[in-house]
Amino acid sequence: MINGSVKFFNSEQGFGYVQEEGTNSQFRVLRASLTCAGIKKLAERQKVRFDTLTNPVNGKVEVNNIEIV
Repeated sequence: MINGSVKFFNSEQGFGYVQEEGTNSQFRVLRASLTCAGIKKLAERQKVRFDTLTNPVNGKVEVNNIEIV
């Protein structure tokens, strides 16, 4: 799993971004990933661990599994 922090999350729109620790790499996180992990919301700068996957529809790398540290 990758260590990182929440860049931002808009709960009304259901998406946000997390940033990998020590890099500038950012990955989109969707509400569906949070729901699967049993997480209701994310706060800015909150520490998280996550896995990524490539979305087969649009080819973008997104957060798959996420957990709060």
